[in-house]
Amino acid sequence: MPTALCGLVPLLAALATTPPDSPSSEVTSPEPRSRRVVIPEVTSSPRPEARLAPDSSTTFRFETRLDPAAFTLEKREEYFTLVEVGTHAVTLEPGKALPRDGLTLTVGLLVGGFREQVTFKLLPATGEVDAQVRVVSAPLSVPVLQARLDIMRARCEAGDFARLVLSGRIGEGGVTTEFLTVSPVGMEPRAAHARLFRAEGLTVVEVKLELSGAATKPWLPGEALLLDEKGQVVARPGVWLDGTRLAPGDKRTLALELDPLPGGTPRPLLLEIREKEGARTIRVQGLELRGGQP
Repeated sequence: MPTALCGLVPLLAALATTPPDSPSSEVTSPEPRSRRVVIPEVTSSPRPEARLAPDSSTTFRFETRLDPAAFTLEKREEYFTLVEVGTHAVTLEPGKALPRDGLTLTVGLLVGGFREQVTFKLLPATGEVDAQVRVVSAPLSVPVLQARLDIMRARCEAGDFARLVLSGRIGEGGVTTEFLTVSPVGMEPRAAHARLFRAEGLTVVEVKLELSGAATKPWLPGEALLLDEKGQVVARPGVWLDGTRLAPGDKRTLALELDPLPGGTPRPLLLEIREKEGARTIRVQGLELRGGQP
């Protein structure tokens, strides 16, 4: 056999045994892209899809505020190294390629007093990865708008507690209460006691306040801070007082509504209610961040 042909034999054998569609040994990263996704009004419509790649973050940005308590991510611990849930955005970063059949992501939305959900199909990226996904809602049809109007009319005509039940924020488990630890006796103003009211989608802290008649000036609530065990601020809830101020000799009730916060392992939290333009601070202990709710 001629020498030139001898050199071609191994090459021809290799070509004969290698499938024509065999992947190249050179691995290229998917190209990042930004796109817009419209949430269909009909829940039976195909789920919107997003393509994710390992070590590449994908951020979903929403027009409406999110409900972290309704957030679910399939096989979160197995596939994802980063999961962040904010007020209007969700950021995910897989640690490895997603399964070929994909995973599901469900996000809760707070839309004009209504709670909705949207479910995405997360697929492994090939040529492109969705780095930014802007999520918008399709315009509502007349029947849906009429139904929502009827619901809002019922809520407005009902009593306070009935409106709360109709809002869906109570949930099937009802309302539970527990007493919390308050500032030491002797501090001014004095927190007589504090209670935590917890429902499926609602958490309220009630603090009964007293200010001694010997006090020289009234107390006005200022900023409220929810702190973790390291002293880091995790929330700044709004504060409501049943009056404009706590005057010397007065007794007033103060309430704070805590928004659901994303969380995993329960940990103790401290609530500080600071005086407006003053140094007198009320401290409430015994809160926990558990399962997406404070």
